[in-house]
This record gives sequence, structure tokens and C-alpha cells, in this order.
Amino acid sequence: MGGMSEEWRGFDLAVSRWRIGELAIEGLPEAAIEALEAGCDTPSLGVLAGMDGRGWSELEPVVQSVLVERGVPLPSRAEAIKSVADAVLRQVVAGEVDPRDATLRLMRLVSGPQTPAWEDLVVFSSLSFDWDSADEGRVDEAAVRHEVLAQANRILDQGGVRTG
Repeated sequence: MGGMSEEWRGFDLAVSRWRIGELAIEGLPEAAIEALEAGCDTPSLGVLAGMDGRGWSELEPVVQSVLVERGVPLPSRAEAIKSVADAVLRQVVAGEVDPRDATLRLMRLVSGPQTPAWEDLVVFSSLSFDWDSADEGRVDEAAVRHEVLAQANRILDQGGVRTG
């Protein structure tokens, strides 16, 4: 969801996580509450915030309405992967997420060979094996951490994970 404003960042990330199956749609009312607390507002956002405990059939049209009211399209799978991956990369570089945890999460986002996201994120599959080797004492853990940070910075420096 390119060009997301700072106050909508958490909500947009939650929508992206939902699109790729990382977050159940039932988690979006909580994201709506957080968006309201961050100063966001649309008529449907308030409705969504009050829909805790509702199911997919009731939530999905309201999520769509929030996006329409903002003039923002529902992200494609590739856009959602980029949004989530870029967030994880920013968090690992900022020291908010452990590099090992980030490696595993990024590895799970690899959507398939020969896609731009795969080309950017496949390195984390290799790095996951390096963590295993570090656990066995065959590779220096600090070196693996350094490589995760280097790869995260490299991807962020190119504008984040590519979608096309």
C-alpha cells in the first residue's frame, strides 16, 4: 500500500498482514482502534473499531469501505508482502526485532521463485541455515547477525522489497 501516511501505517500494515494470511481478519477491529488513537478517521473506521467479535462476512465489507473512503486500494498479494517485509526489515535495522526472528519471518514471506519479492528475500532462507549452523557452533552467531543486518539495509536502500 504505497505512500501510506504515518498515522495510517499500523492499520495499513494490519490490512497487508491479513491479505497474506499472517493476521486473521478478526484482528482488524483492534487495528482500527489503534488507527483512531493515532488520529485517523473515516466513517467506516469507527464502525470497524466497534466490530470486535464479528466474523469475516461482516468485517470484510467494512474493511473495504475504510479503504474506499481513503481512496486507497486493497493491496495485491505482492504489495502486501512488500509492506510486511519492509516493516520487518525496518524493525530489524532499528533493533526492534531480533535478527533471528526477522530471518524466520522474512523467509516465510517468500512467495515463490522468480518473483521480485523472492529475489529479494531468498537470502533469508540461506541465512536461516546459518542460524542453525551457529547453534551447532560451526558459524559465528555475530557474523550471522551482521549479515542479516547488511541484507536488510541493502534491501531498504534499494527502496524495499520489489513488487515488479
